[in-house]
Amino acid sequence: MSDPKETFAKTHHFDDPVKFLNAISLRSELLPMNSATVSSWIFRGQAQSNWSLVPAVLREPNNILDQLQCSKRDNHWHQVDAEARVLNRFLDFADRSGLQIPEDSQSLRNLMSRLGTLRHLSHLQADRVRWPQREILSLLAVAQHYGVPTRLLDWTRQPFTAVYFAARDAVRREESNQLTDSNLAVWAFSIEWLRFARFATQTIGYEFRIGTVTAPYACCPNLQAQEGIFTSRTLNPADLSDLSNSKPELSTDAEIAQTLKALSESNNDEVQQLRSACNPPLEPLLQFTFPAAEAYQLLRELKRDGFTAARHFPGFQGAAQAVLEWPLMCLSIVDD
Repeated sequence: MSDPKETFAKTHHFDDPVKFLNAISLRSELLPMNSATVSSWIFRGQAQSNWSLVPAVLREPNNILDQLQCSKRDNHWHQVDAEARVLNRFLDFADRSGLQIPEDSQSLRNLMSRLGTLRHLSHLQADRVRWPQREILSLLAVAQHYGVPTRLLDWTRQPFTAVYFAARDAVRREESNQLTDSNLAVWAFSIEWLRFARFATQTIGYEFRIGTVTAPYACCPNLQAQEGIFTSRTLNPADLSDLSNSKPELSTDAEIAQTLKALSESNNDEVQQLRSACNPPLEPLLQFTFPAAEAYQLLRELKRDGFTAARHFPGFQGAAQAVLEWPLMCLSIVDD
Protein backbone atom coordinates (compact mmCIF):
# COMPACT_ATOMS: atom_id res chain seq x y z
CA MET A 1 0.00 0.00 0.00
CA SER A 2 1.15 3.53 -0.63
CA ASP A 3 2.50 5.56 2.24
CA PRO A 4 -0.06 8.22 3.21
CA LYS A 5 2.79 10.48 4.32
CA GLU A 6 3.69 10.90 0.65
CA THR A 7 0.20 12.20 -0.16
CA PHE A 8 -1.71 15.37 0.65
CA ALA A 9 -2.80 14.43 4.18
CA LYS A 10 -1.19 16.42 6.99
CA THR A 11 0.49 14.27 9.62
CA HIS A 12 0.86 15.26 13.28
CA HIS A 13 3.23 13.07 15.28
CA PHE A 14 3.40 12.86 19.08
CA ASP A 15 5.60 10.82 21.40
CA ASP A 16 3.75 11.77 24.56
CA PRO A 17 0.46 9.87 25.07
CA VAL A 18 -1.33 12.73 26.84
CA LYS A 19 -0.37 15.23 24.14
CA PHE A 20 -1.50 12.76 21.48
CA LEU A 21 -4.92 12.35 23.12
CA ASN A 22 -5.31 16.09 23.63
CA ALA A 23 -4.44 16.73 19.98
CA ILE A 24 -7.10 14.36 18.71
CA SER A 25 -9.86 15.30 21.14
CA LEU A 26 -12.95 17.05 19.81
CA ARG A 27 -11.78 20.24 21.50
CA SER A 28 -8.44 20.23 19.70
CA GLU A 29 -7.41 23.28 17.68
CA LEU A 30 -6.08 20.85 15.07
CA LEU A 31 -9.67 19.82 14.32
CA PRO A 32 -11.36 23.10 13.39
CA MET A 33 -15.12 23.36 12.91
CA ASN A 34 -16.55 25.68 10.29
CA SER A 35 -20.11 25.20 11.50
CA ALA A 36 -22.07 24.20 14.56
CA THR A 37 -22.30 20.64 13.27
CA VAL A 38 -21.62 18.20 16.11
CA SER A 39 -20.20 15.48 13.88
CA SER A 40 -17.71 17.58 11.93
CA TRP A 41 -15.07 14.83 12.03
CA ILE A 42 -15.04 11.04 12.02
CA PHE A 43 -12.09 8.91 13.05
CA ARG A 44 -10.43 5.62 12.15
CA GLY A 45 -7.63 3.94 14.10
CA GLN A 46 -5.06 1.72 12.39
CA ALA A 47 -2.17 -0.21 13.93
CA GLN A 48 0.20 0.93 11.16
CA SER A 49 0.55 4.47 9.84
CA ASN A 50 1.72 3.24 6.41
CA TRP A 51 -1.61 1.54 5.70
CA SER A 52 -3.86 3.29 3.22
CA LEU A 53 -7.62 3.52 3.69
CA VAL A 54 -8.63 0.43 1.72
CA PRO A 55 -11.79 -1.64 2.37
CA ALA A 56 -11.31 -5.35 2.97
CA VAL A 57 -12.74 -6.47 -0.39
CA LEU A 58 -10.29 -4.25 -2.29
CA ARG A 59 -7.07 -5.20 -0.49
CA GLU A 60 -4.46 -6.95 -2.60
CA PRO A 61 -2.72 -9.34 -2.67
CA ASN A 62 -4.40 -12.24 -0.81
CA ASN A 63 -7.85 -10.69 -1.13
CA ILE A 64 -10.27 -12.15 1.39
CA LEU A 65 -12.91 -12.71 -1.29
CA ASP A 66 -10.56 -15.21 -2.92
CA GLN A 67 -10.15 -16.95 0.44
CA LEU A 68 -13.95 -17.21 0.73
CA GLN A 69 -13.97 -19.00 -2.65
CA CYS A 70 -16.08 -16.43 -4.42
CA SER A 71 -16.21 -16.00 -8.19
CA LYS A 72 -13.25 -14.72 -10.17
CA ARG A 73 -12.60 -10.97 -9.90
CA ASP A 74 -10.94 -9.99 -13.16
CA ASN A 75 -13.15 -6.92 -13.74
CA HIS A 76 -15.56 -4.65 -11.86
CA TRP A 77 -18.59 -6.73 -12.79
CA HIS A 78 -17.08 -9.87 -11.28
CA GLN A 79 -15.99 -7.85 -8.23
CA VAL A 80 -19.62 -6.84 -7.61
CA ASP A 81 -20.70 -10.44 -8.09
CA ALA A 82 -18.25 -11.63 -5.42
CA GLU A 83 -19.29 -8.92 -2.94
CA ALA A 84 -22.98 -9.69 -3.52
CA ARG A 85 -22.47 -13.41 -2.88
CA VAL A 86 -20.81 -12.72 0.48
CA LEU A 87 -23.58 -10.32 1.58
CA ASN A 88 -26.21 -12.85 0.58
CA ARG A 89 -24.54 -15.50 2.74
CA PHE A 90 -24.56 -13.11 5.70
CA LEU A 91 -28.26 -12.37 5.24
CA ASP A 92 -29.10 -16.06 4.96
CA PHE A 93 -27.21 -17.05 8.12
CA ALA A 94 -28.55 -14.06 10.09
CA ASP A 95 -32.13 -14.70 9.01
CA ARG A 96 -31.95 -18.42 9.79
CA SER A 97 -30.65 -17.50 13.25
CA GLY A 98 -33.70 -15.35 13.91
CA LEU A 99 -31.75 -12.09 14.02
CA GLN A 100 -33.38 -8.75 13.26
CA ILE A 101 -32.46 -7.62 9.74
CA PRO A 102 -32.10 -3.83 9.48
CA GLU A 103 -34.75 -2.21 7.27
CA ASP A 104 -36.20 -5.64 6.52
CA SER A 105 -39.00 -5.78 3.96
CA GLN A 106 -40.23 -7.90 1.08
CA SER A 107 -38.63 -5.39 -1.28
CA LEU A 108 -35.26 -5.88 0.41
CA ARG A 109 -35.61 -9.66 0.34
CA ASN A 110 -36.59 -9.59 -3.32
CA LEU A 111 -33.57 -7.45 -4.14
CA MET A 112 -31.26 -9.67 -2.09
CA SER A 113 -32.52 -12.78 -3.88
CA ARG A 114 -31.26 -11.24 -7.14
CA LEU A 115 -27.86 -10.15 -5.83
CA GLY A 116 -25.00 -11.81 -7.61
CA THR A 117 -27.15 -13.05 -10.47
CA LEU A 118 -26.84 -12.05 -14.10
CA ARG A 119 -30.26 -10.39 -13.76
CA HIS A 120 -29.00 -8.14 -10.96
CA LEU A 121 -25.80 -7.17 -12.72
CA SER A 122 -27.69 -6.46 -15.94
CA HIS A 123 -30.09 -4.25 -13.94
CA LEU A 124 -27.18 -2.23 -12.55
CA GLN A 125 -25.79 -1.81 -16.02
CA ALA A 126 -29.02 -1.08 -17.89
CA ASP A 127 -30.63 1.24 -15.33
CA ARG A 128 -27.38 3.04 -14.49
CA VAL A 129 -27.56 2.18 -10.79
CA ARG A 130 -24.55 2.57 -8.52
CA TRP A 131 -23.07 -0.23 -6.46
CA PRO A 132 -23.73 -0.74 -3.63
CA GLN A 133 -27.41 0.12 -3.98
CA ARG A 134 -28.98 2.39 -1.38
CA GLU A 135 -31.51 -0.25 -0.30
CA ILE A 136 -28.83 -2.58 1.06
CA LEU A 137 -26.58 -0.05 2.82
CA SER A 138 -27.89 -0.68 6.35
CA LEU A 139 -27.48 -4.44 5.93
CA LEU A 140 -24.05 -3.88 4.44
CA ALA A 141 -23.04 -1.70 7.41
CA VAL A 142 -24.13 -4.31 9.95
CA ALA A 143 -22.24 -7.01 8.03
CA GLN A 144 -19.12 -4.83 7.97
CA HIS A 145 -19.36 -4.09 11.68
CA TYR A 146 -19.40 -7.79 12.53
CA GLY A 147 -16.39 -8.60 10.37
CA VAL A 148 -17.87 -9.57 7.01
CA PRO A 149 -15.67 -8.18 4.20
CA THR A 150 -17.40 -5.34 2.32
CA ARG A 151 -16.42 -2.17 0.48
CA LEU A 152 -17.22 -0.12 3.60
CA LEU A 153 -14.62 1.25 6.03
CA ASP A 154 -15.28 1.45 9.78
CA TRP A 155 -15.08 4.90 11.38
CA THR A 156 -16.32 6.37 14.64
CA ARG A 157 -17.57 9.75 15.81
CA GLN A 158 -15.54 9.34 19.02
CA PRO A 159 -11.78 9.93 18.56
CA PHE A 160 -10.77 8.02 21.72
CA THR A 161 -12.57 4.96 20.40
CA ALA A 162 -10.40 5.14 17.28
CA VAL A 163 -7.31 5.44 19.48
CA TYR A 164 -8.39 2.40 21.50
CA PHE A 165 -8.66 0.15 18.45
CA ALA A 166 -5.41 1.43 16.94
CA ALA A 167 -3.50 0.91 20.20
CA ARG A 168 -5.05 -2.48 20.95
CA ASP A 169 -4.24 -3.81 17.48
CA ALA A 170 -0.71 -2.36 17.57
CA VAL A 171 -0.02 -4.17 20.86
CA ARG A 172 -1.29 -7.42 19.40
CA ARG A 173 0.85 -7.04 16.28
CA GLU A 174 3.93 -6.25 18.35
CA GLU A 175 3.38 -9.37 20.46
CA SER A 176 3.29 -11.48 17.29
CA ASN A 177 6.20 -9.61 15.63
CA GLN A 178 3.97 -8.28 12.87
CA LEU A 179 4.71 -4.57 13.14
CA THR A 180 5.95 -3.27 9.78
CA ASP A 181 5.90 0.43 10.65
CA SER A 182 7.18 2.27 13.70
CA ASN A 183 3.96 4.26 14.21
CA LEU A 184 0.27 3.61 14.69
CA ALA A 185 -2.19 6.11 13.24
CA VAL A 186 -5.58 7.66 13.78
CA TRP A 187 -7.14 9.25 10.73
CA ALA A 188 -9.54 12.20 11.02
CA PHE A 189 -11.91 12.74 8.08
CA SER A 190 -13.81 16.02 7.75
CA ILE A 191 -17.55 15.60 7.20
CA GLU A 192 -17.76 19.28 6.29
CA TRP A 193 -15.23 18.79 3.51
CA LEU A 194 -17.18 15.74 2.33
CA ARG A 195 -20.33 17.85 1.98
CA PHE A 196 -18.37 20.55 0.16
CA ALA A 197 -16.80 17.99 -2.20
CA ARG A 198 -20.15 16.39 -2.99
CA PHE A 199 -21.60 19.75 -4.05
CA ALA A 200 -18.46 21.03 -5.78
CA THR A 201 -17.89 17.90 -7.86
CA GLN A 202 -21.50 17.94 -9.04
CA THR A 203 -20.99 21.53 -10.11
CA ILE A 204 -18.00 20.68 -12.30
CA GLY A 205 -19.36 17.32 -13.49
CA TYR A 206 -16.79 15.19 -11.68
CA GLU A 207 -17.72 11.69 -10.41
CA PHE A 208 -17.15 11.72 -6.64
CA ARG A 209 -17.33 8.22 -5.18
CA ILE A 210 -16.99 8.59 -1.40
CA GLY A 211 -19.98 8.82 0.93
CA THR A 212 -20.99 8.00 4.50
CA VAL A 213 -23.23 5.14 5.58
CA THR A 214 -25.00 4.57 8.90
CA ALA A 215 -26.93 1.63 10.32
CA PRO A 216 -29.64 1.62 13.01
CA TYR A 217 -27.94 1.55 16.40
CA ALA A 218 -30.99 -0.23 17.85
CA CYS A 219 -30.01 -3.52 16.24
CA CYS A 220 -26.31 -3.32 17.13
CA PRO A 221 -25.35 -2.54 20.76
CA ASN A 222 -21.64 -2.66 19.88
CA LEU A 223 -22.11 -0.22 17.03
CA GLN A 224 -23.95 2.16 19.33
CA ALA A 225 -21.28 1.88 22.03
CA GLN A 226 -18.54 2.56 19.48
CA GLU A 227 -20.50 5.42 17.84
CA GLY A 228 -19.84 3.70 14.53
CA ILE A 229 -20.23 5.19 11.08
CA PHE A 230 -18.89 4.02 7.72
CA THR A 231 -17.56 5.35 4.46
CA SER A 232 -18.29 3.68 1.15
CA ARG A 233 -16.63 3.85 -2.24
CA THR A 234 -19.19 3.40 -4.99
CA LEU A 235 -18.88 1.90 -8.42
CA ASN A 236 -20.65 4.09 -10.95
CA PRO A 237 -22.62 2.81 -13.95
CA ALA A 238 -19.70 3.59 -16.26
CA ASP A 239 -17.49 1.27 -14.23
CA LEU A 240 -19.88 -1.62 -14.89
CA SER A 241 -20.51 -0.94 -18.56
CA ASP A 242 -17.10 -2.20 -19.73
CA LEU A 243 -16.68 -5.89 -18.94
CA SER A 244 -12.99 -5.70 -19.76
CA ASN A 245 -12.36 -2.99 -17.13
CA SER A 246 -9.90 -4.50 -14.67
CA LYS A 247 -8.38 -1.24 -13.40
CA PRO A 248 -7.85 -1.44 -9.61
CA GLU A 249 -10.06 0.81 -7.52
CA LEU A 250 -8.49 3.66 -5.58
CA SER A 251 -8.11 3.73 -1.82
CA THR A 252 -10.19 6.29 0.05
CA ASP A 253 -7.20 8.58 0.64
CA ALA A 254 -6.13 8.32 -3.02
CA GLU A 255 -9.71 9.05 -4.13
CA ILE A 256 -9.75 12.18 -1.96
CA ALA A 257 -6.37 13.27 -3.35
CA GLN A 258 -7.66 12.85 -6.92
CA THR A 259 -10.80 14.82 -6.09
CA LEU A 260 -8.72 17.64 -4.60
CA LYS A 261 -6.67 17.76 -7.79
CA ALA A 262 -9.79 17.97 -9.96
CA LEU A 263 -11.25 20.77 -7.83
CA SER A 264 -7.99 22.73 -7.75
CA GLU A 265 -7.77 22.60 -11.54
CA SER A 266 -11.34 23.83 -11.94
CA ASN A 267 -12.01 27.46 -12.78
CA ASN A 268 -15.66 27.26 -11.79
CA ASP A 269 -16.58 30.53 -10.05
CA GLU A 270 -19.18 28.96 -7.76
CA VAL A 271 -16.68 26.39 -6.48
CA GLN A 272 -14.01 29.03 -5.94
CA GLN A 273 -16.41 31.28 -4.01
CA LEU A 274 -17.53 28.41 -1.82
CA ARG A 275 -13.93 27.44 -1.07
CA SER A 276 -12.91 31.01 -0.22
CA ALA A 277 -15.88 31.33 2.16
CA CYS A 278 -14.48 28.59 4.39
CA ASN A 279 -12.53 30.03 7.31
CA PRO A 280 -10.38 28.29 8.31
CA PRO A 281 -9.86 26.40 5.03
CA LEU A 282 -11.30 22.89 5.00
CA GLU A 283 -8.81 20.07 5.46
CA PRO A 284 -10.26 16.79 4.21
CA LEU A 285 -8.00 14.31 5.97
CA LEU A 286 -5.55 14.45 8.88
CA GLN A 287 -3.32 11.74 10.29
CA PHE A 288 -2.19 11.56 13.92
CA THR A 289 0.68 9.17 14.66
CA PHE A 290 2.22 7.70 17.79
CA PRO A 291 5.02 5.11 18.36
CA ALA A 292 3.41 1.70 17.91
CA ALA A 293 5.79 0.07 20.38
CA GLU A 294 4.45 2.41 23.08
CA ALA A 295 0.78 1.74 22.34
CA TYR A 296 0.21 0.33 25.83
CA GLN A 297 0.73 3.87 27.17
CA LEU A 298 -2.30 5.01 25.19
CA LEU A 299 -4.35 2.09 26.56
CA ARG A 300 -3.37 3.09 30.08
CA GLU A 301 -4.42 6.72 29.55
CA LEU A 302 -7.65 5.63 27.90
CA LYS A 303 -8.46 3.38 30.86
CA ARG A 304 -8.50 6.45 33.10
CA ASP A 305 -11.29 7.88 30.94
CA GLY A 306 -13.19 4.60 30.79
CA PHE A 307 -12.31 3.70 27.20
CA THR A 308 -11.82 -0.04 27.58
CA ALA A 309 -13.20 -3.18 25.95
CA ALA A 310 -16.06 -3.08 28.47
CA ARG A 311 -17.19 0.27 27.05
CA HIS A 312 -16.87 -0.75 23.41
CA PHE A 313 -18.40 -4.23 23.69
CA PRO A 314 -21.40 -4.03 26.07
CA GLY A 315 -22.13 -7.26 27.89
CA PHE A 316 -20.15 -10.05 29.49
CA GLN A 317 -17.88 -10.44 26.47
CA GLY A 318 -16.64 -6.88 26.80
CA ALA A 319 -16.21 -7.17 30.56
CA ALA A 320 -14.15 -10.35 30.13
CA GLN A 321 -12.05 -8.78 27.39
CA ALA A 322 -11.36 -5.77 29.61
CA VAL A 323 -10.02 -8.11 32.30
CA LEU A 324 -7.72 -9.79 29.78
CA GLU A 325 -6.45 -6.42 28.54
CA TRP A 326 -5.88 -5.07 32.04
CA PRO A 327 -2.18 -6.13 32.19
CA LEU A 328 -1.47 -4.18 28.97
CA MET A 329 -2.90 -1.04 30.51
CA CYS A 330 -0.68 -1.40 33.57
CA LEU A 331 2.60 -2.31 31.87
CA SER A 332 4.52 0.85 32.66
CA ILE A 333 2.99 1.78 36.02
CA VAL A 334 5.93 0.22 37.89
CA ASP A 335 8.34 2.27 35.80
CA ASP A 336 6.62 5.61 36.42
